Amino acid sequence: MFEWIPVGDLGEVVTGSTPSTYVKEYWDGDIPWITPADLSAHEGAYFRGKLRKITRAGYDSCSTQLLPSGSIVYSTRAPIGYCTISTYPLCTNQGFKSIIPNERLDSLYGYYALSFLTPRIVGLGRGATFGEVNKETFEGVRIPLAPLPEQRRIAALLEKADHLRRTRRYAAQLSETFLSSLFLDRFYALGKESWPRATIESLAKKGKNTIRTGPFGSQLRHSEFSESGSVAVLGIDNAVQNRFVWGRPRFITEDKYRQLVRYRVLPG
Repeated sequence: MFEWIPVGDLGEVVTGSTPSTYVKEYWDGDIPWITPADLSAHEGAYFRGKLRKITRAGYDSCSTQLLPSGSIVYSTRAPIGYCTISTYPLCTNQGFKSIIPNERLDSLYGYYALSFLTPRIVGLGRGATFGEVNKETFEGVRIPLAPLPEQRRIAALLEKADHLRRTRRYAAQLSETFLSSLFLDRFYALGKESWPRATIESLAKKGKNTIRTGPFGSQLRHSEFSESGSVAVLGIDNAVQNRFVWGRPRFITEDKYRQLVRYRVLPG
């Protein structure tokens, strides 16, 4: 069902350029001009944000090219891998290789295919200071191509999944903000001035080793971990985003535990 087809066979690959920043007349016009920096915080397949604009004189002064709506804009330097679909005509700087799709390629499917292949494309980058993928190399990147109706079906499913992923992440962030705000609201409502202050040490259970750090360095090496056993070892990676996660469990032997017993985590 799928064929691996070079990008260059699926549309026109267009490079960008930058008008001289020393010529005032080249800037603040009416032609949208995008750089990789404009995509650094962008999420989702389609770009609808505002951009810096160049004048017709600036456009004519360099080799950038106006891309129609629906073009796939892909950064190939500093960094490699930012990808979006234009929702209005725009041009780019030299940090992009953009695809004006032909009748064989659905823009949204192409967006997801390139996003999926980005780790491989990054490996094609060349350059001493930072990696860059040239036009010829980018045109040779092969993507799995299905018939157009199947492309659209796959792209719609991926877009829905992508939306759900972003919604879940936003909900998690909102929950963290809400809980913090709720705590502070109740803290102030109950009159913080009347609350006694206490050190963390004074709140710990009385006794030896109720507050501990470590073990450090040679006391416990990664080579001493195993994937199964009776004594689990916890690390920083087990406490992320204010919740406990197992991740990949780590265990030590009973003998090693007896050496490190003063570092044990007490119940509660």
